[in-house]
Amino acid sequence: MEQRNTVNDVQNVYDGWEGRLWELLMGEQIHIGGHQQSMLMATQAGISEGSKVLDLCSGVGGGLRFLSKHFKVQAYGLEVTSHMIAEAEKRTEEEGMSIEYRQGDVVENPYDDDMFDFIWGEDAWCYVSDRTALLQHAARVLKPNGVIAFSDWMTGPNGLTAQEAKRINDFMTFPHTESLVSYQQKLEQAGFTIRIAEDLCDLFAECIELYLKMMKVQHTYDVMKILGDDKALFDKICEEFEFMLSMARQGKFGRARIIAALS
Repeated sequence: MEQRNTVNDVQNVYDGWEGRLWELLMGEQIHIGGHQQSMLMATQAGISEGSKVLDLCSGVGGGLRFLSKHFKVQAYGLEVTSHMIAEAEKRTEEEGMSIEYRQGDVVENPYDDDMFDFIWGEDAWCYVSDRTALLQHAARVLKPNGVIAFSDWMTGPNGLTAQEAKRINDFMTFPHTESLVSYQQKLEQAGFTIRIAEDLCDLFAECIELYLKMMKVQHTYDVMKILGDDKALFDKICEEFEFMLSMARQGKFGRARIIAALS
């Protein structure tokens, strides 16, 4: 039986040490590959000035501020956790930008039909239990011929055993992970036509290796401070990162990017 994340599960992750650790390692965009990967996906998706973009699971708003700054989009964010909304609004004001953030669940998307040119997501939907509902609502709020562009942590092309999947999902607080194939199936069922579907396990491995080095070499003091100087927890995190790195190198776990358009 699949684990199901609740709003409180996700809130606890980002109100606790996990959110602060990920931002220390990844920066405020909080996704694998940072600025370079965002630029690539936005370019592939065809985002242009004036586009109306909804970021589903917008976090602290790093993705939307990136799009506002570099592509001059009309930016909207939907995020379930109050802490992340408050932080996003604070940082957006500090940068002098105008972005609308709304607190709400992406599986019960509150926006009206046919509102957006693009749906955007970066390494966040792995926390969502009902991705079928997420994609169906994404299709509903997109304009005709609208585009969905997202990356996510996924089961790799070589697959995970049940035990391997449980270990990753338990550590990361994921309900379960999709594969590139299962995501494409769900998108097609929601009325999308796939334009790009790229496995990025190799990039995932490179970045996890970098984060491990940052924790063990440059940012050890900072990480330990976040963890309340809990050495056992620090060691456990490093051990689980090593495991995910091993899975990525075997093509069993990692990340992928998909761009699709309404049929």
